[in-house]
Amino acid sequence: MSEEALAVLMLSIITLSTAGVLILRPLAKQMGEILEQLRRNRGAQVESSELARTNAMVAALSDRMEQIEERLDFAERVLESGRREANGKALSRGASTER
Repeated sequence: MSEEALAVLMLSIITLSTAGVLILRPLAKQMGEILEQLRRNRGAQVESSELARTNAMVAALSDRMEQIEERLDFAERVLESGRREANGKALSRGASTER
């Protein structure tokens, strides 16, 4: 290969490389921005699905808490009525022993 052909080849390679960088760099940058936006949107979808799952868990726990409160109220009423009956029997025994 002659020196002239080698110089033309080197100049062509440099020119094509520079042109490729100048043309492809903005495209690659734009593609990166698009991919970043897709990643953010996908993250937002994950967050919204996670939020929906968390809301469902909170609702289930709230229902469960209401059931526990109802059971506690019932147990307190049963205990209170048992105390009243025990106090009533104790009062009637005391009244009958005093006579």
